Amino acid sequence: MPKEAPPCESAIQSIKWLSCLRLRPINMGKCGRSHRLCRKYKLDGIGFVFTEDDDIIGVDLDKCILDGKLNEIATGFLAKAPKTYVEKSPSGKGLHAFLRGKLPPEANKGKRNTKNGVEMYAASRYFTMTGNRWHECTDEIAQDNGVLEWLYNNYIKPKREQKAKKSNQEPGKSHLEDEQLLQMAQAAKDREAFDSLWRGAWQGKFPSQSEADFALCNKLAFWSNKDVEQMDRLFRQSGLYREKWDTPHHAGGATYGEMSITRACDFTTDTYTPRKPTKKQPLCVFEQSGVYFRKSGDNVEQLTNFIIKPIEILSADDEAQINCELVNDRGKVRR
Repeated sequence: MPKEAPPCESAIQSIKWLSCLRLRPINMGKCGRSHRLCRKYKLDGIGFVFTEDDDIIGVDLDKCILDGKLNEIATGFLAKAPKTYVEKSPSGKGLHAFLRGKLPPEANKGKRNTKNGVEMYAASRYFTMTGNRWHECTDEIAQDNGVLEWLYNNYIKPKREQKAKKSNQEPGKSHLEDEQLLQMAQAAKDREAFDSLWRGAWQGKFPSQSEADFALCNKLAFWSNKDVEQMDRLFRQSGLYREKWDTPHHAGGATYGEMSITRACDFTTDTYTPRKPTKKQPLCVFEQSGVYFRKSGDNVEQLTNFIIKPIEILSADDEAQINCELVNDRGKVRR
């Protein structure tokens, strides 16, 4: 039995819990009943069953804790994931995380990659519960913010299925100025996580500041398109910056900061790609059989009962041009 009961009364109310190891509904019950039966019959513990009746997804990060520190996969996952319930696995060397959402279509009910030690399930599986929360995590199960697809594409999906993404800019060259990058990062979906890291508020969220450093470097790598100079410049402005950043950390002379940036660039697969500006199509108004039409690109729209509103007159020595607005009977204005 776990020393501390999992926070099911607030986080996972009315969800079915396992009171024995057989995945049959007759053997499942709510959390309170499962605990009573566990104590009564001196069972080893309880587990949570993933079924198609709900939208809860389980993520299993196996052997991701070494000497109290997370590996790169777990660090990246927690940095990208919303605040949700996470606990240590029975071995104490892994993590179980819970999110609401759907698995990527290719994952079906569940997928795993034993090489990377990553699994995710939506049905026909269960997690043995420990109640051993990871660093005072919330007791609520959050809605997936895209981290499930990110985890699947990078650590579960077979390499032969992965397709290289095209970018309209060279890797290592940022498209954003420093102030623009910060504004976009602080307005993104994971702005709370970025803001906490930027302010240096890592306590209670990461086992050590080094893991928080790596998480911020990952976010800077994404927004800067792995521009190492911009990453270094911005990190020095953050609340995480300390003297250790410039301390040699490798036999070859590389500093802690240089190694952190290199690792983050190697770890980050996707980067911010600005949208291509749309080209304005030339406007043309023509008359046919007594009816006026407007053409923009390949689109043709009938203009009936429209009013011409002059805007300006451009004159030269031998000619003049009037710029006008056309207002049709539906109130649409064309210029």
